[in-house]
Amino acid sequence: MPKLECDISQSLWDALNVHQQTTGESVAHIVQRALGDALQVDQHTLFQVSTSGALVEGLYQGSVAIETLKQHGDFGLGTFEDLDGEMIVLNGHFYQARCDGLITEAPNSAKVPFSVVTHFTPDRTETLKTSTTMNRLSTKSILTALQITSSSHFDVTGISSALKFVRPVKPQREYP
Repeated sequence: MPKLECDISQSLWDALNVHQQTTGESVAHIVQRALGDALQVDQHTLFQVSTSGALVEGLYQGSVAIETLKQHGDFGLGTFEDLDGEMIVLNGHFYQARCDGLITEAPNSAKVPFSVVTHFTPDRTETLKTSTTMNRLSTKSILTALQITSSSHFDVTGISSALKFVRPVKPQREYP
């Protein structure tokens, strides 16, 4: 994502800092929202390739390349052609998690039959006040600790000895 650097008046800087401290929003988010409003550019949009219903119906052929998806988002999910693994998009990196457990960064030429991506900028960053083990960490405990009442994206940074996730198994191709 491009970076913006410019000089602003002291009064704008002061107002920006007060707003950031009052709301907990990042300066980047406040500036991005203000520019979006001023320039009448839609914010918080999703770019979707196909539908999950199409996957259920067996439409596994890739139609859009990773290279194209990178223009539309840096955070999201999806799957690869022929259901050859889960697509995990985090911080602009497009990962392919295959059924054998191998996770690699997908090449720009890889095609996807389904994905949803967006440009993600956090509204705020928080640190849990109490330390806990990963065994006791749950979505509910995180949402409660951070006083989040609606559906939200959040990252958990820490150390874990294991990670368990479900991956699709690439089926034998049975379609034209």
